[in-house]
Parts: sequence; C-alpha cells; structure tokens
Amino acid sequence: MDSCVLSYRLVWFENTAPARFPDQTLAAVTTHDLPTIAGLWTRFDLKAQRELGLAPNEEGMNQIRNRLSAMLSVSENAPVEEVIRRIYELLGQARSKIVTATLDDALAVKERPNMPAAATGRWPNWSLALPKSQEELEQQVLVRKIAAALRRVGL
Repeated sequence: MDSCVLSYRLVWFENTAPARFPDQTLAAVTTHDLPTIAGLWTRFDLKAQRELGLAPNEEGMNQIRNRLSAMLSVSENAPVEEVIRRIYELLGQARSKIVTATLDDALAVKERPNMPAAATGRWPNWSLALPKSQEELEQQVLVRKIAAALRRVGL
C-alpha cells in the first residue's frame, strides 16, 4: 500500500537538477540548520563557524558551492543575488508536490537561523530578525523574482 509520504530533496545535496526530482517530494534549497545561499556563496558561513570554534566541513561546503556554480552556469564570483535568483528559478522547475523558499534567501541574509553545536549565547539561534519589515518584503525585487519563479500555473 502506498503511504504517500513525501521524500525531502535539498538542492544542497542533490546531484541532479530540481526538474528531475520525483513528484512525491518536498523540494527546497536549504533548511534552518544549513547555510543560507548568501552564507554559502560568500563563504560567510564558514567564517562564522570558524569564529565560533566549530569544525566546519570546508571540503563539503566547497563541493556544494562548485556543484551550484556548474548547475547554474555561473562563475565563482557571480553576484549573490544572481545566484539566489537562478537557484530558485531551477527549483521552480521541480515537479515536487511542495516547493519551499526561505525569507532569509529572498533577502540575501548571510546568517543562518540556527547554528547547530554553537554554544548558548555565542550565536543568536532562532532570534535573528530579518533585515526588512513585513511591509517592505513585497517591495523587494529579489522576493518578487523568487515568488515568480515558484509560481505554478494551474494549481
């Protein structure tokens, strides 16, 4: 009997483009416990982890970054807003039942919401404010581009 439980596909860890994700998936770029796109692309997340005394997986982060660069056909020094827009354009091609975006990515936030293993008080887990108000969100160009990339006709 088919239980209709969705699998979870994160662009960070997939070797195939989102358009090839199975239908029965929840698709996303990242999660609250992983780097934002801006944090990964600018290498801010690696720096933050080192400053916190954590042992970041630099090789793994560089592999993700290199895979994204190839998948998006962008250079290593492409502007972060372009990278964010292009990742969500690819994600918008997924056939997945659920496709999600984060406001952190839509606002090019470098800090991740939660830094696992960070000592209490060393990283503001779950208490970082977004750099824009709710009213300002709708006016942001990148927010609108991500929304357009993920909008599906016929739903």
